[in-house]
Amino acid sequence: MPEVPLQFTVLLEGDYASNNYCAYIPELRLNAIGDTKEEAISNAKEAIERMLAEQKKKGKSIKTFSAEVISLTVNLD
Repeated sequence: MPEVPLQFTVLLEGDYASNNYCAYIPELRLNAIGDTKEEAISNAKEAIERMLAEQKKKGKSIKTFSAEVISLTVNLD
């Protein structure tokens, strides 16, 4: 049986104080960092794959949380 690809939301944030990037995966409550955007994304993919493999090995179902990306506008008076 072929594996079904899973898609996750990844939020990238540049941390200028630390001069690196953080990739946050809200559905799994998981994050990864890297010196570049590409490294943070690669590290996030590895972290997701490792987490899912561990869950599968333990015979547990994949627990995900609901995530939605929205844009919020606020007024400054």
